Parts: sequence; C-alpha cells; structure tokens
Amino acid sequence: MNLELNNKVIKKVLKIALGIVLFLLLTVSIALLLFQYKPVQTWAAKKATAYLSKNWRLRLISRAFISNPLQPLS
Repeated sequence: MNLELNNKVIKKVLKIALGIVLFLLLTVSIALLLFQYKPVQTWAAKKATAYLSKNWRLRLISRAFISNPLQPLS
C-alpha cells in the first residue's frame, strides 16, 4: 500500500517536472523564432535603449538590432 502511494507520488512529480521542462523549451523556441523578424528585433532594441537611457542616464540612439543566433560571433 505504501509502495503504491510512493509510485503515484513519483509519477505525479515526474509529470509536473516534464511539463515545466517542456514549457521552458517551448518558450525559448518561440522567443528564438520571434527574434528572427526585424520588427521584433527593432522593438527589443528600442525597449533596451529606453531602459538604459532611463536607469543608467545614458544617451543612446538605436534604430535596429539585427542578430542571427545560429551564426557564431566573430
């Protein structure tokens, strides 16, 4: 009886952990796909520029940030 209860708890914990891992992978995948589009990159660059200008009192001007995560930096 106790062993059966432990197995049910372990299965439930594993299902929850698998769900969390799949959610994180899906979220990262969607973010990477979205950042392939120039309008999304421009929006993110403007948000980052506004944040840095406001919090660090830097004067920054940005038009777009274009990156390709599939190519290594050189």
